[in-house]
Amino acid sequence: MALGRNISPGQGAKYYRKDDYYIEKEGGEEHKLEWGGKLARDLGLQGKVDAETWEKALQGHFPGGVEIQGGSMVDPKTGERCHRAGTDFEFSAPKSVSIQALVFGDERLLQAHKEAAAEAMAFLEEQVGARRGHAGKTWETTGQALTAYSRSCWTPILPHDGQ
Repeated sequence: MALGRNISPGQGAKYYRKDDYYIEKEGGEEHKLEWGGKLARDLGLQGKVDAETWEKALQGHFPGGVEIQGGSMVDPKTGERCHRAGTDFEFSAPKSVSIQALVFGDERLLQAHKEAAAEAMAFLEEQVGARRGHAGKTWETTGQALTAYSRSCWTPILPHDGQ
């Protein structure tokens, strides 16, 4: 199953830094996020995601002085219009599959999940685009996306923050 929702820079920074699970503190070894997508490659972003680069990326600021202006969204807490950092997609397998893969160590299921998520992200990347104009609503696809993905197919049980 894939779920997608728009996120503001603040939501992205808070969620992915929560309990330092996805992005470790300075010098941490257990990073869970890695850069992916054609745009990441073009920007020279590869390997582990560090907190400083991640938080700047959420604001649209990238290495080499590259600025990318994203869309806007209504902040669910304040009701104010704010910068939209991106869309968070979550690919999750049914619980029974996760248990079989992780508790019983079925590497085939882990590999199948990884391949399915990669294929889904490749499809989504081809669909990425932007609306140009207003009344005409011309949709222009770019075929490029910047992604950060978790290398694991599970997360620890954390209280849901309602976002």
